[in-house]
Amino acid sequence: MKAGLVDAMEDWQYSSFNTYWKQEDRFVDRLLANKLLDIPLDTERFYTLSKKVINYDKSSYDFES
Repeated sequence: MKAGLVDAMEDWQYSSFNTYWKQEDRFVDRLLANKLLDIPLDTERFYTLSKKVINYDKSSYDFES
């Protein structure tokens, strides 16, 4: 997104973003990754946190709640 190749995270076809956001089971064991990497299971929360990380809004990180 920062390079201007896509307008939204979900548009980048080579990213695993949609695997987690749409809860697709593709090449990644999504549930294991969610557990090991502390990725939220709630899709809206995952999307919101992902946007914050992409925008480098470090002051608003809230991975604890």
